[in-house]
Amino acid sequence: MSAAKLAGLDADGIAEAQRIVGSMASGILEFLADGAWTKRLHPGWAATSALTAATFASVGWPGPEHVYEGRYGLYATHLGPDGWDATEALDGLGERWELLATAVKPYPSCHFTHAFADAILHLKQAEGFSAAEVDVVRCHIHETPAAAVCEPIERKRAPQDDYDAKFSLPFIAGACLARDRLTLAEFTGEALADQEILRLAQRVEIADDPNSRFPQAYSAEVEIVLTDGRRLHRREDVNRGHTERPLSDADIRAKFADNLGGDARSTMDHVLALGGAGSAADFAEALRAA
Repeated sequence: MSAAKLAGLDADGIAEAQRIVGSMASGILEFLADGAWTKRLHPGWAATSALTAATFASVGWPGPEHVYEGRYGLYATHLGPDGWDATEALDGLGERWELLATAVKPYPSCHFTHAFADAILHLKQAEGFSAAEVDVVRCHIHETPAAAVCEPIERKRAPQDDYDAKFSLPFIAGACLARDRLTLAEFTGEALADQEILRLAQRVEIADDPNSRFPQAYSAEVEIVLTDGRRLHRREDVNRGHTERPLSDADIRAKFADNLGGDARSTMDHVLALGGAGSAADFAEALRAA
């Protein structure tokens, strides 16, 4: 829909683009098994499909009329005959814009791990203990996100590549404890071989969280037991970056600058000008020049 709107299509054209894009496959999560790179492809491929569908629609290329609700449409094939409610799908149409509820990720890892990183980093700073004092790190998590970032546990404690590590709660907990941060530097080859991070990952235990707010939010509860017997506890009921706890503009700009490096200021200015004085064409030309 966004691509069709940006392409200048009218309401009929936007609807036609949706009929066409329904035939372009989405991604699967099998990359979780071995850290494959296909997850990186998903958002870009979705955008490519959107642009392709909008282009087809702009020249009158027809798609199926009932792409969503038809006998073989999206809802029937993915949700079953009784798995969807049209009134719910249409609720707030034209008034509530889901894009405004987009959650910006504070860390370069799976969203399910962020509240744990925040909890551990907070305890480390507030209590002033060293990584050498950590005996056990007990992470309470809902079973659904746990399947993605905690299983199988032995592989998660020793990820094989950077994407494996980004979906590993034990590794991320170990990195936060060892380095007092969670940045792109914690997912390099050097970090994956860091014996202190790997040692701490072995200290991580996984437990169920009966009070989790999943799927509305990605809750985390952390208990750290130190070698002197002290027990430190912190709960993050709602992950930072969620619509209930949005990142500030300063947080988002800082993350952009850290990730981009180099001439981040100039690129950021062009991004912020989009929708105002700057056009998409100006933005593309600026990036090409850079």
